[in-house]
Amino acid sequence: MTTPPTEPSDRKHPDMTSPDTATPTPDQVLTALTNQAWQAADQARREHLQRCLALAAHRIREHFPAASRIAADFSHAIPHSSRGPRVSLVSVHGGRTTWHRESDVPGIGLTRHARERIESALTDAMRFGVDHQVLNEAGWRHRPYDFSVRDIDLPPAAPGATAPGPEWVTVWALKFDDGSPSDVVLHGSCKAAIHGLAIEVRERWAGRSDPDLPATPPDDDQDAVDAFFGVVKDEWYWLHAVTIPAAVAATLTHVTVWVLHHDTDARTTGEVTVHGSEEKAVTHLAGIIRETWDRVADDAHVPEPPEDDKEAVELYFKIRRRQEGDESYTLHDVELPGPFTAVSEPSAAA
Repeated sequence: MTTPPTEPSDRKHPDMTSPDTATPTPDQVLTALTNQAWQAADQARREHLQRCLALAAHRIREHFPAASRIAADFSHAIPHSSRGPRVSLVSVHGGRTTWHRESDVPGIGLTRHARERIESALTDAMRFGVDHQVLNEAGWRHRPYDFSVRDIDLPPAAPGATAPGPEWVTVWALKFDDGSPSDVVLHGSCKAAIHGLAIEVRERWAGRSDPDLPATPPDDDQDAVDAFFGVVKDEWYWLHAVTIPAAVAATLTHVTVWVLHHDTDARTTGEVTVHGSEEKAVTHLAGIIRETWDRVADDAHVPEPPEDDKEAVELYFKIRRRQEGDESYTLHDVELPGPFTAVSEPSAAA
């Protein structure tokens, strides 16, 4: 009598010999080989899961260097939707960083494109039959009050990646635009930046005649900013985190950042991001236009974008201008004064 095949979850090798003979039967050999394949698949799946998480962690730390934990929504990943699995980023935690999708302020930390790149890496981790048991074994912990959301500890930064820690200083670049020339202003924290913007908003409040604007601004800074810009459409702002090595920042009298404004529709203000170098800004923009290359592929007679980021951007927008579309971009450098030190949070009475 041959040994019956074991279930995939047992992950055990059957005995290669039967009680009646010293040589394994063909059924036993094939069963053993099948179990070996199960084990190899399990190992490959675990490794794939770890590598996808490492990629997601790297992309998160490009924006939040101190990030150590995230929460993600798997409600459309297990079971898969008809269009395949999809994982959504819920929040990022670590150091002084707390980002949450429900309270995201435009321009802070994660742009739409950056969030989609992170979610793409997390979604790729769900391939090859990953289920709740696999995620539990990997330490991706579901929340007791919401099984669709899991808390995930990020692995250490890969060699050569930006290492989080106290050697980095994060400052917040704020630009308020009312149609007249304005400067970028640095703040030591997001809260301080919002406080400064709220002061500007409250000064302009009485001069506005918008019927949907409340008679008086809310006492809370963030509520005042949200109420103002939720109604006023001819003024706007952007706020973005810029991470600088502390040892360098403390000695700099100035630092140059690159402000990228990518506009896909003349009816909107587009997306504004801040980058540490011109090269990083171009790489960011190249990542966006590669996803929409089909808009220019026929006119450019180039089915795929060039590998070189700058060449891809130049070719894409050359064709878009010829098509007389609304999509455009500007990229310019801004010199910000230093030295950079973290400023104290504004008090409730400020």
